[in-house]
Amino acid sequence: MNELELLKKLGSAAQREDVPEVDVSRKVLSAVTAPQDDWSPSLAWIAGASFAAAVIVASIAFYDLAVWMDPLRDLFFSFGDLTL
Repeated sequence: MNELELLKKLGSAAQREDVPEVDVSRKVLSAVTAPQDDWSPSLAWIAGASFAAAVIVASIAFYDLAVWMDPLRDLFFSFGDLTL
């Protein structure tokens, strides 16, 4: 038997079946809308401090990358000696 014919027979048999009268919407909505946790301000301080540290590290890394890519730039445009 061809798979396509088998699927057509299965589809027509499924259409003849009665739909069960079960209401699962309340369980689904309770699972989807989970209770929200309390927001902790201490975690916001930690996140802010982490972000500030990441910005500082990234700026130093970008500066070092630029110096590494062009070593003469450090000789003429050094911020330590303030020769701009």
